[in-house]
Amino acid sequence: MKPANLSFLMLGTLALPCPAGSIDWGTAVLDTLYDSGGSFLTADYQFELGTFADGFVPTDVNLHEWVSHWKVIEPGDYNAPMRYVTENSILTSSGSNLIWERDQTGDETGPLSNSNVFLPGEQVYFWAFNSKATEVTTQWALVTGDGSTPNTGWTLTSALGDPLATTLQWRLSNADTAVVGGLNDSRSSGEYTGLPGSFTLQTALVFPIPEPNSTLLLTAASLLVGRRQRQQHCQPHPC
Repeated sequence: MKPANLSFLMLGTLALPCPAGSIDWGTAVLDTLYDSGGSFLTADYQFELGTFADGFVPTDVNLHEWVSHWKVIEPGDYNAPMRYVTENSILTSSGSNLIWERDQTGDETGPLSNSNVFLPGEQVYFWAFNSKATEVTTQWALVTGDGSTPNTGWTLTSALGDPLATTLQWRLSNADTAVVGGLNDSRSSGEYTGLPGSFTLQTALVFPIPEPNSTLLLTAASLLVGRRQRQQHCQPHPC
């Protein structure tokens, strides 16, 4: 094929719309994605799009319950050198609810099925993490969109399962709420040791070792003084 014709074909392919009824989500290339210390996210981090079951609303108070309620729609592959993650997730109708549908042109290396069922009205979240374990090194960022437009309001609807539904752009640029971590230059709950001035996403330490409060310190000091006094009292007197 002649180069000119090949270029025309490539441009035509790029111009084709994504599958109807899908969610286009992720980040921009060379995006400013940082960890809690202010370093760019490495290949150790994973990204998932999903919802929480049974009406569960994630907060910084119920962190230990997130994993047990999480329903992943689809993970997204992270390109650490180019600092981006991008995925297109398709949801199709299953009665009055929605289920994930495998994209035959983009999910060749992904899972064959997803047993989760998604309900209209569920809020969708973008979760970045290096681990889901409750450890002191665990870092999370959980963000969503609470806007009033189709691309900024990340709530599932039954219409999304329609084959003619418009593709939604639920990317970080359209998110506006961070439950933990930082989003678009604004930080929410979590612990940070590095503070980049500008960022798209920053993960936070969510299970750090708690610092002792003043009451505990005073109690420890009192116990130490009492122990020393008892030791001195028990010493034998010189002849």
